[in-house]
Amino acid sequence: MDKGLLSQAGETEQQTEQAQLPNDAGTASPEEEQIMDQALAEVGNMIYQSDEANASILEMLNSGGEVPVAVGMVVSQIVEVVDKKMDLPEDFILPLAEATTMMLVEMADTAGIVETNDDVIEQSLMAAAKNLAQDYDLDPAALQSAAADPELAPEIDRVGGMYAGQS
Repeated sequence: MDKGLLSQAGETEQQTEQAQLPNDAGTASPEEEQIMDQALAEVGNMIYQSDEANASILEMLNSGGEVPVAVGMVVSQIVEVVDKKMDLPEDFILPLAEATTMMLVEMADTAGIVETNDDVIEQSLMAAAKNLAQDYDLDPAALQSAAADPELAPEIDRVGGMYAGQS
């Protein structure tokens, strides 16, 4: 991986705004923002920390099956690892899965595995939610409706775009 990509992956905490976790007021507290920022940095490090990690993820995404199913599988694995490492509150799982899905779909698009479109994103989000619903109290429809929410779409795009071009 070129030094610029490693540098970008290592600087994600400084160069990105915080992912917002909705609470009753629709905003995130500073503590929630810090936790989500740490979780997103962990995801970024897992995806972009080395050529081997990056190649392994791309291989899983390009396994010959349906790309959204592969994205969902990888998202659930990454989110579970980050959760085990950080012991995240359950209400962080869905936003982290959304952001991770967007990163991986962008990664697959950049690698020429799949062309990003609304269907690929929606199917990937649903696959991730179905996988995560087995271990968490998640409603897979919540992830689908979040992806379709016009107010959340810019946030998903922003979070997904944090790592654009780093694969």
